Amino acid sequence: MNVPKLANFMEIDVFVLVACPENSLLDTSEFYKPVVTPFEMEMACNSDREWTGNYVTDFRSLLPGGEEYVEISEKSKEESMDVSLISGKMRTLGQTDTPELSSTAVILRNESMAVSNVSADTAGEFLSTRSWKGLDQQLGETPIIKAVEGRKGIASGYTHEESNT
Repeated sequence: MNVPKLANFMEIDVFVLVACPENSLLDTSEFYKPVVTPFEMEMACNSDREWTGNYVTDFRSLLPGGEEYVEISEKSKEESMDVSLISGKMRTLGQTDTPELSSTAVILRNESMAVSNVSADTAGEFLSTRSWKGLDQQLGETPIIKAVEGRKGIASGYTHEESNT
């Protein structure tokens, strides 16, 4: 993992470094995007985990059965969002309680007084606007070739090449 390699992935907002406990903390000041530990990612995504002042570097203790495991509550599961693989749009997972409207209500007021909206811009929409989209698969159009024996040796001198010495 180095700065130039991770800089190739413009679409990624944050990288999660899963490593042994001794190597999970590193200087990420040169990276263009944040590199976080699994503990930091869980602190951000699991609303049931509370900051206690302890920092967990062993990701195995965050897994089910680990001493630092915190289960996601049913309320958090109901409020979670997902990206539809069919439409590419954000969708709410689970059931949400909608308050009943009174007969005099013109519009439902935002009870949480939220200012921001979830953006419908997904990675799929972003990739469709790029000029380079990768290789075309051409499924069923290319002939199937059997594996053949390759070169033997090391790059400085394969066995089938003549010696220049």
